[in-house]
Amino acid sequence: MTCTVPRCDTPTADGIYVCDPHEGSLFKLLGQIPDTLTDAQDTIARLDTRQNSGRASTTPGTPINLEASERVAELNGVLVSWSRMLHEVTGEPGDAGANYLRANLREIVRHDWAGDMLDELQRAHRRVIQAIDTAPDWRTYGPCHIEGCAGLIRGKVGDVLARCRTCHEPYDATELMRTAVSNAWDERAPL
Repeated sequence: MTCTVPRCDTPTADGIYVCDPHEGSLFKLLGQIPDTLTDAQDTIARLDTRQNSGRASTTPGTPINLEASERVAELNGVLVSWSRMLHEVTGEPGDAGANYLRANLREIVRHDWAGDMLDELQRAHRRVIQAIDTAPDWRTYGPCHIEGCAGLIRGKVGDVLARCRTCHEPYDATELMRTAVSNAWDERAPL
């Protein structure tokens, strides 16, 4: 027998459809999913963004992150689907989800669909991670003004202070933006 995970031809024992490394990956993934879903709730409710960034706006922000919500729903759908399949085969009672699947991992690896389960769960989990784990929005203000320092001044959008990445000298971000705008006046630039 060989591992049923796509793109894996590792031999397995009789009656086992997932190789040891992929069984470990499935166990680890099923342990991570509940924490990922908990973290995703902050992103969905937009608790991960700053509410008052100092800008006046007449248009209210979206109350939820729809992209993250759709991806979480997709991951939950995959979990429920595989939990149902396992329940139909084993009759093992329990609530559908990652914990149920993880508790019955020894049974899962004995079925030819185990590789497909790992592949689907990895894909759905990765999509949720991509939706909730975004890098902060950084703005580069230009070179440091300290003589001899070759660093760049950077800060997050909405922050009052920006700092040089090399010497950590603080700068007023608003003043840096005003200077950049005034220096760019009448300068040609692409749209």
